[in-house]
Amino acid sequence: MLFGKTKLVADGLQDLNSRTEFSVLDPRVSQKDLFSALNVAYKNRYSAVEIFPKFVKDAVMYVREKLDDTIAIIAVIDFPFGAGSLGAKLADIKRAISDGAGGVEVCVNIGSILSEQYADIKALINRAVRVSKGRSVRVMIEASYLNREQINKLCRVLLKTKADYVVANTGFGQGAITPEVVEQFKIGLKNKIKVKAAGGVSTKQIANNLIRIGADKIGTSRVL
Repeated sequence: MLFGKTKLVADGLQDLNSRTEFSVLDPRVSQKDLFSALNVAYKNRYSAVEIFPKFVKDAVMYVREKLDDTIAIIAVIDFPFGAGSLGAKLADIKRAISDGAGGVEVCVNIGSILSEQYADIKALINRAVRVSKGRSVRVMIEASYLNREQINKLCRVLLKTKADYVVANTGFGQGAITPEVVEQFKIGLKNKIKVKAAGGVSTKQIANNLIRIGADKIGTSRVL
């Protein structure tokens, strides 16, 4: 079982934990692991759990019946590389929303960004927003592959969409999220789109540093 131990929230960590979303995206996750992870998130007062679309219905039901409906369920779409077709992404989003997801995180293919296929990226996000029926829509980027100029260009594209958050990173890149990348997104998005820092957030100190520099939320697969 992947999430066998439950760690209780400590005094003074409530603010950090309320801004933390627990990632359950290991390919080995079973239904039992899913429920265990939901219990961990509940005990630590995390605000949300991020899961594969196939688990949304079971997770929503478990949270409603066992955990007082206190945790948002976020479906992560086309994780981790965003290499699927537009149609496949939209189908997964529709299913997740129908199954009760409180929001979606849509992975954008890094090759599309490097190729400056901005019209396609903008169309993906706008279509995702439409089919999400008012639920939170986050755009997941592996920013470790991007330089400052590419991030700035991407921010200008994102500002032309109705995305709620940008999520950097996936954890499948060249390194962990850094304060410098968070700060650049924060400045580039002009406080119109929020920033979630993820990928390599393994300690409370790292998480708090990222929040201090401007991250609105933290994503992690670790119990901080």
